[in-house]
Amino acid sequence: MTNAQWIPGWEGVYSASPAGVVYSHRGNAPKEIGFVAPDDRTMVVLTDAQKGRREAYTVSRLIYTLFVETIPDGHYIRHLDGNHRNNTVGNLVAEPKAEAIGKTQPATRQRFSNKQIEEMRKLREAGVPASEIGKRFGCAAGTVYKHTRGKRTAYLQNKHAEMLRLYESGMSISEIAEKLECDFSTAYRHLENTGAVKKKKLGMRAEMRRLRKDGLTLREISERLGCSQSTVRNHTKDTSISSFKERAEEMRAMRRSGVSAREISKRVGCSLPTVYANTKGARPKFRKG
Repeated sequence: MTNAQWIPGWEGVYSASPAGVVYSHRGNAPKEIGFVAPDDRTMVVLTDAQKGRREAYTVSRLIYTLFVETIPDGHYIRHLDGNHRNNTVGNLVAEPKAEAIGKTQPATRQRFSNKQIEEMRKLREAGVPASEIGKRFGCAAGTVYKHTRGKRTAYLQNKHAEMLRLYESGMSISEIAEKLECDFSTAYRHLENTGAVKKKKLGMRAEMRRLRKDGLTLREISERLGCSQSTVRNHTKDTSISSFKERAEEMRAMRRSGVSAREISKRVGCSLPTVYANTKGARPKFRKG
């Protein structure tokens, strides 16, 4: 806050420094404020709730007016280096609007060297997500997509071929998704596009029934397949009866042998109320000493 001055009309609340920074003095310590507008210029909004005031300023005009002079009518603030976010006093100059616009450079954008772009493409071909590449290079995922368009095709083709090979070898779609670390819906969509899975509803229903017969709960199946528990229940009504009866009998047998309800719930993978509901009368009677 070196050489900061109060903004006229906002004394004691807002100040600005020659470095192009605006501060709010509400609270224990001064705080930098401002946001970048769509045209890449820095803006601030000064408010006073008690008086009902709310005023928006372009930081460049605010700094120039505060530390240089009042901007003449018809004049425009030009950034000498073309960077609209660099609002230091030495980077600002007031010129007639027509003349200034002709000299103004477009807002600076991040540029990448050919070497960096090539590295992005290699990472994309290796299957690294665009969001992760963007974090490494400090840019948005959209920028990565622009520089690596079409470079993930080989990776996806190999992954799709691997899905098809595993499916033809007898693995279920959920097992393939778990092995290749992707969502069930992703694996299913790619297999459906190749023609390996003909009808989505029939394929999903068969997978639900298979998992239900394996003893998975409705919640576990819904989380694995990315659908609601009611959908799983509707598609497995006819096939889950025998499996459910077997599990209920298993619960009763363990309860008779003296296993606690909590231990049964852990072994079977269900809630305590489910154990209690299916083991009524199965608890062993202990003689009093």
